[in-house]
Amino acid sequence: MNVQDYLTRIQSDATAALALLNQPPAGTVVTTSAELTAALLQGGSITVQPGTYIGSFVISVLGTSLSGTKDAILQPDDPTQVTLSICASQVHVTGISIHGGTGTAVEVGDPAATTEAAQPDSVTLAGITVVAPGTGAHRGVSLHGTNLMLTSSQVLGYWLNGQDAQAVWGNNGAGPYEISACYLEGAANAILFGGDTIRIPNCLPSNIMIKDNVCTKPTAWRTNGATVKNAIEIKVGVHVLIDGNTCDGCWTSGQDGTPIVITVRNQNNDTPWALVDDVTISNNVTKNCVEGKAVNILGSDDTYPSQQTQTITIKHNLFTDSPRGIYVNNGVAKALIVTNNTFPGIVPWDSTFLYFIVSNGVKSPLTFTANALKAGQYGIMSDGMAPGQGVLDQWAAPYMFSDNFIELNSGDTQFPLPSGNTLLAAGGLAPLMDPTTFKMLPPNTAVGY
Repeated sequence: MNVQDYLTRIQSDATAALALLNQPPAGTVVTTSAELTAALLQGGSITVQPGTYIGSFVISVLGTSLSGTKDAILQPDDPTQVTLSICASQVHVTGISIHGGTGTAVEVGDPAATTEAAQPDSVTLAGITVVAPGTGAHRGVSLHGTNLMLTSSQVLGYWLNGQDAQAVWGNNGAGPYEISACYLEGAANAILFGGDTIRIPNCLPSNIMIKDNVCTKPTAWRTNGATVKNAIEIKVGVHVLIDGNTCDGCWTSGQDGTPIVITVRNQNNDTPWALVDDVTISNNVTKNCVEGKAVNILGSDDTYPSQQTQTITIKHNLFTDSPRGIYVNNGVAKALIVTNNTFPGIVPWDSTFLYFIVSNGVKSPLTFTANALKAGQYGIMSDGMAPGQGVLDQWAAPYMFSDNFIELNSGDTQFPLPSGNTLLAAGGLAPLMDPTTFKMLPPNTAVGY
């Protein structure tokens, strides 16, 4: 399935899911925790009236529909247990609020299942609100299965001190997955795929759509001890589209403050088929990320055996204030495409817009075109080499490097760059860009975000 076909399917699914929010109450109407528990055992269409419902609720009947308003609140009776577990297929949950305990609030599928047949197929979570306790918690929504969708929802308050916490996590299921139009607060990750053992042999989460979300970290987390890493991280995934998201807020804590991280990991040395491939990062905006890189890529696991990353495309993104650019560790074997991006925040000291770290000898065939950026002090680097075009000759061959607008720094070490680019003196980039959108002004509209 190509990206356009996948977009069409996702848009159709989202429209159908949101339509459920406008349907009148039908089927069983519940007003107490006991009534809700009993209704879930029967399945069908269940409407939850406003109120607080205490329990560890399970949807296990095929075709169950659970709906209500934000004032219908599911709350765990045991803070160590999952508030809402979904293990059935063809399930729709819309509108309600789910308050979590210390662990996971909503779990779709089983992270320990060993066959795909054991996981749910076709589960939609639309317009829900998932809330962590004020003291933080591990995970908001956990997704494992086939045709799973979280859309138009909020996941709030997921942070921990000294432990990773995610708003949304996917791992033990083949997909497709969709996370769209959501507001997500996760300290270690707003969205993470991979990072644990995949119990289903040779399973790879695939056809992952991460679209039009706001991934944010409240500023209060700077002082409460939250372990902060990134906004979106893919450790395992094939055919991944990260499009139209806003990543707001990231800083040095558990990692260096990079908002988008693509790092293949055989996390526990028991998933050697771990692979990241065919990733498109497009039309995203990052802001309040004044430390770290714009995108950090690890092409093969540097701890345990994994598969080699093959293709990554980074296009039409605005990295508003990231002080460094694209870092590539262990190569992207078939194609690394970086085009029509804007990097206005690269700092003029001890920084670079392209950095190749190579321990496995894999070159990254590169297309780097029509970007608007500041060069930093060293421009293009690799360990043990002089900066500039020689790095491309060594680690990006073959490459196309043209039609970029590159602002150099006065007084810093100069480095050779390929011809066919517009090199600007210090301060020369800003007059060519709209100061609000950072898009290039005419006649330079062919480049930039």
